[in-house]
Amino acid sequence: MLTTDKPNRRKILAMTAAGAAGGLAGCLGGDNNGPNDGFRPIEASEIPPDGTEGSVNSWHIFNGWMEAITDSFEDEYGLSVNHAFHASPQPVRAELNQGNSEIDVSFGLPNILQEGLQDDNNWFEPLPTEIMDGWESNLEEVKELDEEHFTNDDGDVVAISYSSDWAPALVYNTDYFDEPPDSWDIFWEEDLAGDIALSQLHTYPCRIAALYTGQDPTDPDDFEEIEEVLVQQRDLNQTYWGDFSMAQEMMSREDIVATVNTPGRASLSRFQDDAPVDWTIPQEGSVLDYGQMFIPTGAPNPRGALAFLDWALRPENQVRLFTEHATAPTISAFDDYAEELDLSQEQIDFIDDSDRVPDDIPDYNNIEESAEVNAEYADLWTRVMGA
Repeated sequence: MLTTDKPNRRKILAMTAAGAAGGLAGCLGGDNNGPNDGFRPIEASEIPPDGTEGSVNSWHIFNGWMEAITDSFEDEYGLSVNHAFHASPQPVRAELNQGNSEIDVSFGLPNILQEGLQDDNNWFEPLPTEIMDGWESNLEEVKELDEEHFTNDDGDVVAISYSSDWAPALVYNTDYFDEPPDSWDIFWEEDLAGDIALSQLHTYPCRIAALYTGQDPTDPDDFEEIEEVLVQQRDLNQTYWGDFSMAQEMMSREDIVATVNTPGRASLSRFQDDAPVDWTIPQEGSVLDYGQMFIPTGAPNPRGALAFLDWALRPENQVRLFTEHATAPTISAFDDYAEELDLSQEQIDFIDDSDRVPDDIPDYNNIEESAEVNAEYADLWTRVMGA
């Protein structure tokens, strides 16, 4: 049973884990059979809009969550859903960049949204947030972020945040460390050589290197210094892990004593694998990663797309993101769905970050990390790995 205390912002945003699971190459078209009459979601006065029929093409990275809510959606609205699972948002970006004709509803990250809102790009449909339960149930601070960063020239919201992860958290072995490490500098300690592991995915190492060198990880001013310290750190790793489950397993087997991962993966090590594992956010801080959902321009079935988007974001469905992936939804009334989570008090305390995140850490999030910064990180990481 989940606590009946209303969770604070940090508590909601800390209940996190890796969500990407499984990839599917290629595109999924599907036979939508929806009315092709120029309807746009922003014109809707109710959900589902009049004339909603056919099928919906959903491209996403959360297979468990999507599958968990699909049957009830199909029963409620008489629509079918075609799912395409991708391990990253890049296939979505490619489809949008060439002019979407396949996707009705999709997941993205802020850098894709930033690109799609730039200049002459017109990648996203504006959303009728005033009639969407999935919008109204979100945390107010999350809605404010969306209104600030994901609106078109007319001021309409084009994407809605649904999840938040600490990206990364410092995950450590409690038998080895007497107290939580308070700095990212442990990954540069010679004494831990061979007992630590970073991700081979560029985002986490580059962010902690920026923090280690005293820079803003979402807008660093010295990429050369970041590259230099990552080269220095490279040989201290036992290995670079390739996916979040690998990092979890290494900690659970006690192959290493510290890594970068998400709090949700740490909770799986502790409670599923019974390993001496905990997590913390060091004094330099970390980055909160938000994920968004949207309807792309050119959606074959915009009516069905709006119905499914709103359905996924409704609190009773969004909470399944946690039960399926241990990833925190951004809903405000998380405690209202406590019985569905079936968590012990110890598990609740573990994912509550009130004792694990310093109160005065900088407020970094991926919404403020530009596509250019991400590209610089990717380029320098390629050089680090080849050095």
